[in-house]
Amino acid sequence: MSVTFTQEQFNVKALEFLEMSEKVHDTWQKEEKENTLFLVKNYKFTFKKEPLNDADDICAIQMLSEVFLIEYHVLLHPSYKVPTIYFNAYKNDKLIDLNDIKLLFCDDYDKEKYEIYNLLSQSEHPILFRPFFMIHPCKIGEVLGKFTETRNFIITFLTLYGPSLVGLKLNNEYEKFFIKD
Repeated sequence: MSVTFTQEQFNVKALEFLEMSEKVHDTWQKEEKENTLFLVKNYKFTFKKEPLNDADDICAIQMLSEVFLIEYHVLLHPSYKVPTIYFNAYKNDKLIDLNDIKLLFCDDYDKEKYEIYNLLSQSEHPILFRPFFMIHPCKIGEVLGKFTETRNFIITFLTLYGPSLVGLKLNNEYEKFFIKD
């Protein structure tokens, strides 16, 4: 069973999620533009991947010990009516391309995970009207439809897609908000 959500349903769950975020000392924030709410989180980290051998991709080696900023936006996709993540990644305040994003998020060039990146595309952010990468929403409704016992579909979505696809770090404390009592 596939599910869809209205903007009003998304807004209610987004505000609930923000309350949970505050309780677990996470850094999500609310943004609103033209009566459309979305969630924002900025994550700054140092890329510390050890080269596997001397033949490693030169780009990966050049990225060692670089500081990155990833800007995550969670919003309701205007056509598919499901939550999705739009994101951009910056190195030295400059946007990086999809190849560098794959290097950031793929552990040891895991071929299967690398192929998962067919789920990522670049698109205009539907609220900010700027290019962002995004998790393509075509199967999200079908996947979320399997989780009818969840308290908050945004937490479910972020748990399923965020860490594995776009390196989104989630506090383990969200677990207690996951399943209905």
